[in-house]
Amino acid sequence: MGSAPENTLLSIQKALDFKAKWIEIDVHYVDGHIMVIHDDKVKHPAKGSVKINKQTFDFLRSIDIGEGEKIPILEEVLDTIDKNNTTDNICLNIELKGDNTAEPVCNLIEDYIKFKGWKYENFMLSSFKYRQLTVARKLLPNISLGVLFNNLNVPYFKIAEELSAKFLNVNKRILSLELIRQSHNKGFKILVFTVNKIDEILKIKKMDADGVFTNYPELFLAAPISDKS
Repeated sequence: MGSAPENTLLSIQKALDFKAKWIEIDVHYVDGHIMVIHDDKVKHPAKGSVKINKQTFDFLRSIDIGEGEKIPILEEVLDTIDKNNTTDNICLNIELKGDNTAEPVCNLIEDYIKFKGWKYENFMLSSFKYRQLTVARKLLPNISLGVLFNNLNVPYFKIAEELSAKFLNVNKRILSLELIRQSHNKGFKILVFTVNKIDEILKIKKMDADGVFTNYPELFLAAPISDKS
């Protein structure tokens, strides 16, 4: 997010402080851990840019990714939300970035639902990797899924219907009134990424989208798209 290094515990805490109802994170499965990080590479002060899937967990945790923050694991994100007693009114959107992420993420979600009082309604799993969403649907039939797409050549309606997805997460560059209308007629909600300007949020609000992804929740919570955003 804009006011803190993205995908860090500091950014999660700031989003909670801003009373955001949704938080989006990105995950990769690396060295037996679900690591919360956007890219498949990270900058090391001595080695430069390194592929995360070629590194050990301890090595990756040694890297300062900004403001003294380390790459968190998914359990730490969930526990941070737990400490704020906000699981009744928050949804965590977990984007499955890396390969082989769906199974460990689904297993962890099941543990938090069974043993820590979380609900399926607290989660959404989203991805451009539709095979990962297929695995997630088989493992967690009740989880909400979001189909991510960047261009209109993707058969997004077909994919979403086959996955019984609830959300279509669309790049703002290809958003249109017709896409929103068709999506709503088919029963899908439209979430738009990445929206960082007030004039954009006002335009998207008028178009009747259901929510946005932003790096600046403190700006947008003053003008929410809808009561469900």
